[in-house]
Amino acid sequence: MAAWFVGLSGVCVPWLAGIGVKLYLQSMGHPTWPISSFLHPGVLFVILGSTLFLWSSPFVILAFLVRYRVASPRRRRTFRDGLWLAGVAYLGGMGAAVIIFPGVFWDFDILYLFIPIGFFIAGAMLLGYGAGLLALRLRRSPDEKG
Repeated sequence: MAAWFVGLSGVCVPWLAGIGVKLYLQSMGHPTWPISSFLHPGVLFVILGSTLFLWSSPFVILAFLVRYRVASPRRRRTFRDGLWLAGVAYLGGMGAAVIIFPGVFWDFDILYLFIPIGFFIAGAMLLGYGAGLLALRLRRSPDEKG
């Protein structure tokens, strides 16, 4: 269940940010693209593919890791520790997405669809994962260290 939440929220965040920025700009009287221009089948196919592969791929990869690799017996990691690491990485990625996507949609250009924004989000996820590893290492008692 957690894997579905991670993956779907990563796919939905760009869309929700875009809709939120569009509604805000419209309420302020700025011209925006009509929603109907994004609902054409050809355009929708390109936008969904771009969202999935270039923007939200770190969340989809994290969802896969949550589903299949949360507990790692080779590293003596419990399920709880693996879930903690995935959660901290998720929060790092969401923090980056919340910062990046409103800026992308504020001055939207069609070329943004082809920029791999997911690399920036993946960097924030790695920072969150590293912080989680550090927290786990500091939390362990001396008799658990091996």
